[in-house]
Amino acid sequence: MSMVIGRAIESKKIDSLYKSTSSEFLVVYGRRRVGKTYLVREKIKNYKDAIFFHVTGKYKANMASQLSQFSQELSKTYYRGASLARPANWEDAFKLLNAEIEREDKKTVLFLDELPWLCTTKSELLETIDHYWNHFWSHNDKVLLIVCGSAAAWMIKNIIHDKGGLHNRITGEIKLLPFSLSETKEYLAYRNLNLTIKQITKLYMAIGGVPYYLNYIDKGRSADQSIQKLFFDENAPLKFEFKKLFSSLFKNASAYQELVTVISNKRIGRTRSEIQNIAKQSSNGGRLTSRLEELCAAGFLQSYYPWGKKNGQFYKLIDEYCLFYLQWVKQETMLFTEDHWQSVFGSATYYAWAGYAFEAVCWKHINCIIKQLNLPSGGTISSWRVSAGKLTPKGAQIDLLIDRNDDAITLCEIKYTDKAFVIDKSYAQALQNKIDVFKEVTKTKKQLFLVMIASQGITENKYSTLLVDGAVILNDMF
Repeated sequence: MSMVIGRAIESKKIDSLYKSTSSEFLVVYGRRRVGKTYLVREKIKNYKDAIFFHVTGKYKANMASQLSQFSQELSKTYYRGASLARPANWEDAFKLLNAEIEREDKKTVLFLDELPWLCTTKSELLETIDHYWNHFWSHNDKVLLIVCGSAAAWMIKNIIHDKGGLHNRITGEIKLLPFSLSETKEYLAYRNLNLTIKQITKLYMAIGGVPYYLNYIDKGRSADQSIQKLFFDENAPLKFEFKKLFSSLFKNASAYQELVTVISNKRIGRTRSEIQNIAKQSSNGGRLTSRLEELCAAGFLQSYYPWGKKNGQFYKLIDEYCLFYLQWVKQETMLFTEDHWQSVFGSATYYAWAGYAFEAVCWKHINCIIKQLNLPSGGTISSWRVSAGKLTPKGAQIDLLIDRNDDAITLCEIKYTDKAFVIDKSYAQALQNKIDVFKEVTKTKKQLFLVMIASQGITENKYSTLLVDGAVILNDMF
């Protein structure tokens, strides 16, 4: 019996497509290391009556090598491992495969994994898939075709939004995201790592909910010990992951690394014009736009418009691993001591990073926050800031803003601390200033509510009673 942790919606979708009485074409995409192949492979294991043909593209391999791999998998699936000649091209390869499919009465699952790697230059693989889907497999109710890739933007452009023969042919789509906090807890518990919510969140802020990274966590280690091992020990497994990650997803990977680095330097993110002025490798307008879109599609960036604006789009880095790497590990030639992470823990720099990382976690778990606050469905999510100047003598920034459909706005203040946060007189004045400046500058007539999203909650006192209309703590996001 296969074991799939979390992924309830995705599992249900795959089951539904498999049980369909029509042919189905599923596209699966998501960032590297997120568990796409594992999900599909483990789900298909449950279908005992199915023939499962699975071929995986090789990174940077030529067409001949990809076809050899295809031939080996064809032999393994249909010919008990007998030696087969390598097909001359993809047309010949699919002709052989289709002949076997048509001979079978069983359901056939065709899984083309890491499709962007299979599609080498001038291979005409996409055109061949187009031909065989439209002329053969779409008419065969026993075929489930699954194509998968880590290069999300490539998958979206060439498969989902294809304007050629595959246009509107896709019958299912899964964008596989990293685990949520609750799924991370479930996954670690499955591995007999029964960490507290606070410990899990510390790990999540450093590596996100990426299953491959979570596999490195050892039993009996605290979150801080695990972070030291993952990033700062002599053979730390994630110390060099940053370059590998981008090289496997993008051509001209250094340009994408530069964009992520530029954007990471500002907590609220950067506008396109700011990025264009700083990022030397992507100064061309069209090229910059496409790269930003690709980084958003892959889950590294999130784009948004500040509240009340319809232009001036911001791009914000929300990938926890990248945030951590760029803050703490970027200079890869550095030699870290055995207690490096312990030495920086608790510093002002540490809490600045932790606040940024926790904010990214909150944005990803906005549905949990909305549910906990019992807010009406709909509305928009954003942030807001204004600098001191002509509009107001005092600047202000709202970390997270929920513009609701019931004539109200929830202003969220996000605080990461190791113990319950105390709102003292001075902080209360700062919060009141944010509310006053927001009213003054925006001229909004909507009802304003202030909510504290505090990792360890807030201590109730006269200031919290006066100002705070609601609170969200870590447990609420699990």
